[in-house]
Amino acid sequence: MIVNKKIPNLTFKDLVVQLHLKNDYAENFKNFEVHYGGPIEITRGFVLHSNDYFISSTVAVDQNFSVTSTLEILRALSQNRGPQNFLVCLGYTGWSPGQLESEVQDNHWMVVEANDNLLFETSLSEKWRNSMATIGVDPMVLSIDSGHA
Repeated sequence: MIVNKKIPNLTFKDLVVQLHLKNDYAENFKNFEVHYGGPIEITRGFVLHSNDYFISSTVAVDQNFSVTSTLEILRALSQNRGPQNFLVCLGYTGWSPGQLESEVQDNHWMVVEANDNLLFETSLSEKWRNSMATIGVDPMVLSIDSGHA
């Protein structure tokens, strides 16, 4: 999922209202952004969240993060019963078998370890810069040319 791009003019509160969910606490999220998770199944929702919330449809990503893609988590969030940290995304990204590995090997991607601060607390405009900083890369010295040493 893309974690640094929002869907313009759509908040979590808007989503809760559109889905006719009980929204006792939705006002708390009136400025909470809904993320553009990627171009695949843009109408399908996913919640990337901390591991303090788990239901039968939750899939653990690792020891810190999980993904849940049912209305139940949106209900829980709108009623203040969901995970402490979360990103609501519409859509996701995908690759054919071996494609992502090949792109990483060809230096199309830089891989960094995810952490709570980077995913849930850093502003969208700073996520890329902060992710580069975690691996000691200053974006100002990057070249558009790539290669192998």
